Amino acid sequence: MGKVIGWILLVGVASVSGCTSESPDALVEPALLTRRDVEPLGKNCLLGGMAIRTGLDRNGDGVLGDDEVDHTEYLCNVPTTVLVRKDPLAPSLECPAGGVAVRTGIDDNGDGVLDDAEIDQTTYLCNSLELWDGDFTERDWNDPLKVAALRGARVVVGSLTIQTIAPAELPLLELVTGDLTVSPGMGAVTLDALLGVHGRLFVSGDCTLLAAPKLQHVDGPLQTWSDAHGALSLPGLQTIGGDVLLGGALGGLHLDQLTSIGGGLWFTAPIELVLPSLLTIGGQVESHSKVVTSVSLPRTMEIGGHIWLSGTTALAAVDLGSLGTVGPIFIDAPALTTLSLSTLSTVRADTDPDWFSGITIRGTALERIDLPSLSSVAGRIAAGGNLLRSVRMPLLTTATGLFLDSSTVLDTVVAPKLNRADSVYIEAPLQTLDLGALYLTNSLRLDGTLLADLSGLHSLARVGWLSLQRNSQLHDLNDLWALREVSVLEIKTNAALTSLRGLEGVLDIDQLVLYANPALTSIAGLHNVEKVRILLELSSNGALADLALPSLSSIGGNLQIVGMDAVTSLAGLDTLTSVGGEIFFAGNDGLSAAEIQAFLTRLGH
Repeated sequence: MGKVIGWILLVGVASVSGCTSESPDALVEPALLTRRDVEPLGKNCLLGGMAIRTGLDRNGDGVLGDDEVDHTEYLCNVPTTVLVRKDPLAPSLECPAGGVAVRTGIDDNGDGVLDDAEIDQTTYLCNSLELWDGDFTERDWNDPLKVAALRGARVVVGSLTIQTIAPAELPLLELVTGDLTVSPGMGAVTLDALLGVHGRLFVSGDCTLLAAPKLQHVDGPLQTWSDAHGALSLPGLQTIGGDVLLGGALGGLHLDQLTSIGGGLWFTAPIELVLPSLLTIGGQVESHSKVVTSVSLPRTMEIGGHIWLSGTTALAAVDLGSLGTVGPIFIDAPALTTLSLSTLSTVRADTDPDWFSGITIRGTALERIDLPSLSSVAGRIAAGGNLLRSVRMPLLTTATGLFLDSSTVLDTVVAPKLNRADSVYIEAPLQTLDLGALYLTNSLRLDGTLLADLSGLHSLARVGWLSLQRNSQLHDLNDLWALREVSVLEIKTNAALTSLRGLEGVLDIDQLVLYANPALTSIAGLHNVEKVRILLELSSNGALADLALPSLSSIGGNLQIVGMDAVTSLAGLDTLTSVGGEIFFAGNDGLSAAEIQAFLTRLGH
């Protein structure tokens, strides 16, 4: 798969300002596009799904045509319908009078029939009294005969609601084929033999009063309602097939054996979310809780959807130390001081095309963001915080965004393998910048850095808009020796800049602006520029006396020379033969009126 041309944006406190420009077509290489198509039922996806197609936009129309598709990945709908089949048992040594085999499983082929190959679990019942056939509702608890029958059942073929003010004990119950709703009243609910729930598990009321120590699987969602309180402890639970929604006032969570969540994970309860054995999450991870203090998923290797932690004002630590692949990440947590993403290598696009993309980590208390294994991000990378000093991504090759904002101390940015980006924007007091492989970008801006040189950009060859502003320690541009193409060149208010050496490879420019660089004494680095297509502005460079541009022959648009007090002659522009737009002079104390008039007359203005 080809590399994505993206953009890098590093922002400090100051606001974004200055000239913007469309990049020239010559700089735009074919972009990598993604298209999502509905995949019908068929050989690629038995139950249908989505086809994610990628490829290069070779004709430049912004649409991924069928003939441009290079790779297709299928996200198939996962069968989730649980079927139940009751087969009669002939008399045998185990069941002398015969019985019933209750078989359950996922309807893999979607035909509504539980085939033999789809059977996941079988429970043998020798006594008809061991089977409750149908739903058991809250109202049924008022019938003593039904309650007595339920206490002798091993299987409920249907849904079970336990909502009673008295203690409820079902010592033989092993399986509920539908939903299980538990709402302890004045007494505990004890389900000592329960192994599985094929539907949903809903818990409300006092979670501490629920005892199901052998429960291994819930095939549907697990949810604690908003009125839940106490600690939820299911020590044997290993898999949850659907979403997990943890609400209410949970005082603790103990799911220490849980290895898999088939859906997403939402949590608003005031807990430390610790799932020490969890390996995979099929959907997203989300919380907007102001009281969640930590998230610890140390063994989770893959998250199928995105991560969204926003409004989590008490969140101080996030441990995703084994995570390899995930969808987009968004973290807005002002108390966050610890973030572990040491094995993260790939950030995918979200399956919802309207959702955000990339990585956003903003408004945190992090001092460092280290992503040592990250190589590919389908979207932008955004981060910020007033304490952020360092961002390191040593293996990053593909990204469509890197955004750091509200950082007054950011001094190090390292991404030495990133080779192309749509835009690079750094506004921070950087002292170390390593984008050593970057050779192509449509926009690059360095604003307010403390860089003494541009060695971190030594491979840069093609750029649409190059803006250097307020870089107080920058003396020259020697390290831009590889630069050959630039559309807009904007150099403003760089206090120590004395020369433009390093720009000798540039021949044509759309716009050239040199403004308020007080130490600039030479523009000899531009001596090979032949054409300026739109604008040439030389303003308020008080020490610059020589306007020598010996190769410049034409300016397609306007020429402005303003506040250039040290300039006494326009002889350096003698090779200029045409100016297509206006010529404007103002506040040039060293230039005589006669010198200016002769220049205008020569050019027919």
